Amino acid sequence: PELATIDGVQPANPRERGAGRPQLGEAANAGLYLNVTASQFRQANPAAGGDPGSLNLPGLVNSRCQGSCSFNRTVTDQMGGGSWAATAVDFPPGVGVTVTPSSFSLANGGSQALSVAVDLGTAAAIGEWVDGRVRLSAAGSPDQYLTVSVLAYGGDLPATWRITDDRDGGWQEFSLSGLVALPDATFRSGGLQPAERRVEVLVQDPTDDDPYDGGEGVFTQWHSLPQGGLWLYAETLQSTAADLDLFVGRDDNGNGLADESEELCSSTTPLDLERCDLYALPPGDYWVLVQNWEATNADGDEATLRSAGIAAGDGSLAASGPGTVGSGEEFTLRLSWDNVAALPGEEWLGAVAVGTRRSDPTNIGVIPVYFTRSGISQPGTFALFNGVDHQLALDAGAEHDRLFIDVPPGAGSLTVSAEALDSEMNDGLELELRRLDFDAALVDPPFAVAPTGAPTAGSDSGGGGAGPSVTVAGGSLQAGRWYAVVSNGNDSPVAVEVRADVASQGAASPIHRGLWNPSSRPGLRQGYDYNWGGTDRALIWYTYEESGQPAWYIAGNAAGNGNIWVSDLFRVTNDGANQQLAKVGNVSVTTLAEDDALFTFTLFGQSGTDRTQPIAALTCPQIDGLPRSYTGLWYRGVSGLGGASVVVNDTTQAQIHYLFDDSGMPRWLVAQEPDAAGSPTASELPMLQFS
Repeated sequence: PELATIDGVQPANPRERGAGRPQLGEAANAGLYLNVTASQFRQANPAAGGDPGSLNLPGLVNSRCQGSCSFNRTVTDQMGGGSWAATAVDFPPGVGVTVTPSSFSLANGGSQALSVAVDLGTAAAIGEWVDGRVRLSAAGSPDQYLTVSVLAYGGDLPATWRITDDRDGGWQEFSLSGLVALPDATFRSGGLQPAERRVEVLVQDPTDDDPYDGGEGVFTQWHSLPQGGLWLYAETLQSTAADLDLFVGRDDNGNGLADESEELCSSTTPLDLERCDLYALPPGDYWVLVQNWEATNADGDEATLRSAGIAAGDGSLAASGPGTVGSGEEFTLRLSWDNVAALPGEEWLGAVAVGTRRSDPTNIGVIPVYFTRSGISQPGTFALFNGVDHQLALDAGAEHDRLFIDVPPGAGSLTVSAEALDSEMNDGLELELRRLDFDAALVDPPFAVAPTGAPTAGSDSGGGGAGPSVTVAGGSLQAGRWYAVVSNGNDSPVAVEVRADVASQGAASPIHRGLWNPSSRPGLRQGYDYNWGGTDRALIWYTYEESGQPAWYIAGNAAGNGNIWVSDLFRVTNDGANQQLAKVGNVSVTTLAEDDALFTFTLFGQSGTDRTQPIAALTCPQIDGLPRSYTGLWYRGVSGLGGASVVVNDTTQAQIHYLFDDSGMPRWLVAQEPDAAGSPTASELPMLQFS
C-alpha cells in the first residue's frame, strides 16, 4: 500500500498516521485480538491515578525510554487455534528489540502474554523518537502488528535551581544524577537578567473566543531570540479581571502579528493567573499575547505580564562541569555569576541546558534558574577590566572602595564613569579616584586592600540624571593601582554600572614570552604561560581548585596597542578526543616592564591579583656545538588533546603538561628534577603533581 506522507514528501511516523488504513477484509479474518474491558479503561484514567500505558492496546508508546524499556501485552486466539511467530520489523539499525516468546501456539480461545523489550543502545539520539513494529504471523491468518514508538529519554532534571545570595559575583554547586551517559557532556547557560514587567488596562475582549482577531481586549509583548533561546517564560500576575488568558507563539510568517497557526502554548484556565514556559527554542521573534477574557470593570482591568527570553551565552551566568559522565553517575555542576546588579529582594532569571554532545546541547533538557538577592555584602575585591562594563549593587549610604584597575607606565589617560541603572538615582552618586603604589596595594595578595589614606586625584558627583565621570591624564596619571570609590547618597539601594578606560601613548613595552609565576606569593607553585602569535596573544593559567587539585584555564585575544591586555577566561573539558570551552571569567596582564607584570583575574565571580615575574631565562642549550631553542608551547599536532609548556635553557629543563583526567577535567603535571638541577639534555624527567 502507498505510504502516508506529510505534505506529500516526508514519510509520516506512527504518531502522525496511526496504525494505517482500516483493511476490513483482513480484519474480519484476524486470528488474534487484544482484550480490554470497560472496567480496565476506567481504572487507567490518569485523573484517578491510573496508568493508560498499562492498557492492553496494540500501540506500544513510551515517551521516557531511558536506554531501554519494555511492554507487556496479552493476545487471545479468535481463529480456532494456531502457531504464531513474533518478529520485530521496521526499526532503525542498531536498535535491539526482543519479543518473548518469539513463537507460541494457541488453543481455541487461548491467550498468550508477550513481552517486548526495546534496547536503544547508541543508535537513538536523545530527544528523538524511535519507531517500528512487531509482526505477528500465522498460517491461515493475515499478519497483525503491534506499533512501537519510544522517545529516547535522557533522564529527569530538577524542575528549578534556586540561588539566594547577597554578592555581585560568586558560585554555587548543584548535583545531578540518574541521567543517560554524557560522552561529550555539554552545558550551556544564559541570564541572569530581570524579567520584563508590563502593565496594560484591558477592557473585556468583545470576541473572547478569538484572541487573534486584532480587536480590543488584548496586548502583545515581543521577545527577539535571533540565536535561539533556552527558556521563554511568560506569566500573568494577579489582576482585577476575573479571567485572563495567555498565548505564546513564534512569528513564523514574519508579519509582525500573533497568528493562531503560530501558537506554541496556551494557558486558559478560568482564573487570572496563567503561565507558559517554553524551552530549547529555535531562532525567531516570539510573541506573548494577553487577553482579558472576563472583565470586572467596564472601563478595563489592569493586566500585568511578567516575561523573559533567556538566550545561551547572554548575561552573567556560567555553567561548568565534567567532560564525560557515565550512565547514572552523580556529578556536580558549578553555576557562577558575575556583575549581577540585582537589588535586595529582586529575582533575576537564568537557565542551564544539559546535553549529551555539543552538537545538541539541550537534548537532555533545560533547568530554569532563579537568583534572589538576599542583601548587599560588604565590598570585596572587584577587578575593573580595561574597556569592560561592570555592574554591582550599592546599599543606601554605602561606598564601594575595592573597585580597582592597575595603570602601567606609559598610559596617557584614565577615565572612570559610574552610571545608575535608574537614571533618577544618578544624582545621589559620587565617584572619587584614588591611587596607591603597587607595593602598598599588594600587601595582601591576591586581595585588594582599601586605599585608606590615599589622596583623591579626582572626583565628580552625579547630576541632571547623568552619573559621575572622572578623567586623569598627563602628569597627574602615574603608574599604580587606581581605585574607583563609588558612594551612594540615595536613601535606597542602587544598581550601578562602572567602566574604566585606559588610553595608551607611545609604543607598548616588550614582554617576556613564556612562563611566569607570582613574585607576590613565592612558593605558591602556580602561574601562567604568556605568548603571542601574529596580532594575538594567548595565556594558559595553571592553578588549583578549592580542593587543592591542579586545574588550568586558557585565554586568547588580540594584542591591542597598549600595556594592558584583557581577555575572556575559559575552562576546558575533553571528551577523549576534542576539547570544549566554557567561559568562567576574565583575565588581564598589565605589563610594567619586560620582567614585571600584574596578573588580574575574575574566576567564578571572584577577583584577585598577583604581581608576577618570568620563571626562567630565555637562553639556549648547546646541542652538537650549536645553540638550539626548544622553549615554548608544544602539542601533539592534534588539537584538543592538551599540550605542554617546555623550558630548556643552558642550565636546566622543565615541562608543564596540560592534560585531562578520566572525567575530562583539565589537570596539569610538572616534569622536573625536584632540585631543579637537572641537565638541559636529560632524556628522562620525573613527573610531579602539585597540590
